Amino acid sequence: PSELGNLENLERLYLQKNKLTAIPSTFSRLKKLTDLNISTNLLAEFPAVALSSPGLALLNVSHNSQLLQLPDSLYQCRSLIILDVSGI
Repeated sequence: PSELGNLENLERLYLQKNKLTAIPSTFSRLKKLTDLNISTNLLAEFPAVALSSPGLALLNVSHNSQLLQLPDSLYQCRSLIILDVSGI
């Protein structure tokens, strides 16, 4: 839900196995997010808002079988330590 974007102090968000087809643009307000798990959903397009947190260290987008490519901007995310794209 887009209301999650109001939780501006949120650091960890685990949304795996929810049949999500998109990530709301309001997620761009989650500037303190360090861990984001959106694995095992139905994402067909990589959510650019997932990279809006400057401190993002863990990103799991694994097992989104409809997701066919990753954006070049992903490789500019300097804080990223763990990236799981298995099953794509």
